[in-house]
Amino acid sequence: MSAYWIAHVTVHDPAAYAGYQALAPKAFAKFGAEFLARGGAIRDAWKVPSSSAMS
Repeated sequence: MSAYWIAHVTVHDPAAYAGYQALAPKAFAKFGAEFLARGGAIRDAWKVPSSSAMS
């Protein structure tokens, strides 16, 4: 069974977010998550600061 996670993120503290970006991939990999899309076209189409879609 697949599950999808769509996140809309507004970063208020770039330094803290950089720390999250450094650590998060290990947690995602542990559970077999994969990014289907990040930022780019989704962010532009949905008019939100940053978006990700994961499976």
